[in-house]
Amino acid sequence: MLGRIFLTFPILFFFNSVNGAEDKGGMPQLNPDSFSSQIFWLIIFFVTLFIVIHFMFIPKLKRVRISRETKIDNYLSETKKINQEIEKIIADIEFNLKKTRNVLDDEIKLVLDENKKNYEEKVRVIERDYEKKKKELNERLLDSRNDLVKKVPEICVSLSDQLFEKIMNEKSKGNIKDFNEVTKEI
Repeated sequence: MLGRIFLTFPILFFFNSVNGAEDKGGMPQLNPDSFSSQIFWLIIFFVTLFIVIHFMFIPKLKRVRISRETKIDNYLSETKKINQEIEKIIADIEFNLKKTRNVLDDEIKLVLDENKKNYEEKVRVIERDYEKKKKELNERLLDSRNDLVKKVPEICVSLSDQLFEKIMNEKSKGNIKDFNEVTKEI
C-alpha cells in the first residue's frame, strides 16, 4: 500500500509538468530547459523503484527461495534416510530369505535321506520276504514233485486197474512191483 502512494505522487506531479510543456509546443523531452527536471525525476523515480524493489520485493523473494531450499533439503534428507532404511530392510529380507532357504534345504535333505533309508529298508524287507516265499514255494514244489514221483506207480496201477475194469468188465488188482519192473526196462 505504501508503494502505491509513493508511485501515485510522482505520476501526478509528472502529469502536471507534461501539460505545462504542451503549451510551449514541440517535444518537451528534447527541450534543454527541461533536462534538469527530467534528470531529477528520473533519479527520484529510479531511487524510489530501487528502494521498493530492494527492501520490499527482494527480501520476500529471498525468503521464498530460502524456504523452498530448506524444504527441498529436508525432503532430500528424508528421502536419503528412507532409502537407507529401505536398503537395510531389503538386506535383512535377503539375509533372512537366504538363511531360511539354507535351513529348509537342510531339512529337505534330511527328510529325503530318511525317506530314502526307509524306502531301501522296506525294499530289503520285501525282497527278503519274496526270497523266503520263493524258497518255500520251490521247496513245496520239489516236495510235491517228489510226492508225485513216488505216487506215479500207485496212480498208474490204479488207473490201469480202472481201465481194465471198464474195458474188460473184470476186476483186477495190479502190483506196484510189476510196474517198477516194466518201467526199468524202458
